[in-house]
Amino acid sequence: MTVLEVREQIEDAQTSEEVEEIKRENMQRIESVRKKLTEAFGRGDAEGARDRTVELRYWEGLRKACDNWAPGQRVELVHESE
Repeated sequence: MTVLEVREQIEDAQTSEEVEEIKRENMQRIESVRKKLTEAFGRGDAEGARDRTVELRYWEGLRKACDNWAPGQRVELVHESE
């Protein structure tokens, strides 16, 4: 649900400053998920690592959306399979 809300925030943003704030918050999420992913691997928790990897892909998609932002542009979340 949060991913959809952030996507809407990006779409509704009117200035690059707004997008930079969204991007900063998103980078905090990415760092948190990376930490949890590392912990899951350390515990040998394959399911947890898989879940964190999926979550990370969503946040990375939003990071790319911020990087490609333009006023009034629709945000398409693309999840690469790499």
